[in-house]
Amino acid sequence: FFQAQDGIRDPLWSRGLGDVYKRQMQDHGTSTFFKGVSQLAPGERLEIDAGKSFVGGKILSTITKWYRLETVARSEISMEEAAATLRDLMCDSIRLRLRADVEVGSCLSGGIDSSAIVCLIDERIQKAGGSGQRTFSARAEDPRLDESRWMEMVLKGRQIDPSFVMPQFDLLADELSDLIYTQDEPFGSASIFVQSLVFSLAKKVGVKVVLDGQGADELFGGYTFYRSCALAGMLSKGHLTEAIGEIMAIRRTGVSLTRTFMEIGDYLLPDALRQRFRMFLKKNHIGPSWLNLDKLGVSGSNVPSQYGGRARSVGELNYAQIAFTSLPKLLHWEDRNSMAWSVEGRVPFLDYRLVEFAMRLPDELKVSQATTKRVLREAMRDVLPSQLVARRDKIGFAASEHEWFVRKRPDWFLSKIDKSVELGAGLFSSELK
Repeated sequence: FFQAQDGIRDPLWSRGLGDVYKRQMQDHGTSTFFKGVSQLAPGERLEIDAGKSFVGGKILSTITKWYRLETVARSEISMEEAAATLRDLMCDSIRLRLRADVEVGSCLSGGIDSSAIVCLIDERIQKAGGSGQRTFSARAEDPRLDESRWMEMVLKGRQIDPSFVMPQFDLLADELSDLIYTQDEPFGSASIFVQSLVFSLAKKVGVKVVLDGQGADELFGGYTFYRSCALAGMLSKGHLTEAIGEIMAIRRTGVSLTRTFMEIGDYLLPDALRQRFRMFLKKNHIGPSWLNLDKLGVSGSNVPSQYGGRARSVGELNYAQIAFTSLPKLLHWEDRNSMAWSVEGRVPFLDYRLVEFAMRLPDELKVSQATTKRVLREAMRDVLPSQLVARRDKIGFAASEHEWFVRKRPDWFLSKIDKSVELGAGLFSSELK
């Protein structure tokens, strides 16, 4: 990354890297890694008067906030009604995003979100008596990460023409510099490379518009830590009986209760007590030894409250992820990966009507009994294969990083670490190895 930037880092670059490496946060504000370059916040537009653009060598512009996602009160609604409404909203969102003068395809990872889109499109095609759709997927060398069997469940018996790519280490090594240049910023895993390959696959077969399942996890609480957040919400409201039932349900999934309680402490406890609680659990990891937190401008591992660090409900964490922490960076990666291959990525789950509806739903319809995305599962129950509806693990566009960097080419990986230590200006130590 340092080599790709070619000396044009912003003076605040170290703080930005602190957010990236310690908090896994980026694109949560208006700053970038480039001098003199800022980005618009979500829901903003930049207006330039063409007749008065340049005055004294400067561009005159106005930034206006045109949309705000309000944190509205949770509505009283049954699971049946919520699932039916969600299904209708999804169908209409997909209908709008299939509008194009060119062929439209879909990404298919094998997870619930992309599979729901593909199956709803297939249902629409069959009702209209039309021809099939094209899907684009990535497989993995590591069988633990390969989602082929889930994809096959979706493809079986449907009018779908699938295309697959198998990411290889040699291709990653060849394209890494170009990928970093395309993204404009660091990224946390080789999954970004896998996503890029999926869009390149669409490009190769001539499909210029691709639908994707981005956003569902943030809307409906799809990540595993939402279980802890839901439990924290029950405890903060004093719903002890409900909380005990939730703890038992989480335990049955095989998730570590120590980790669960640590995450609950992060949501509920003040900073001073939180650190002591972590020490009690022997999980007081302020930062890895190879990372210079002082130089990064990061003290400890606290995530600011506006970014979900003190979320007391699933809805609060939904909002933080949608507005600040998760979606902005995911959409950054997707937009640059798709545009690099001249492919337009469309995201049906982020139709504003669907987002606003999701924000009004009670927490228990999203996450409870250790089950994430409950309302989405219910809405897709007669659309998806039953095994997919019940699926609990989450992989996504995962790359075979252990296979590549540890087993096949540790020499290549360690050489990149040596270069990072050299160029990092004291951010990283040799203990990175």
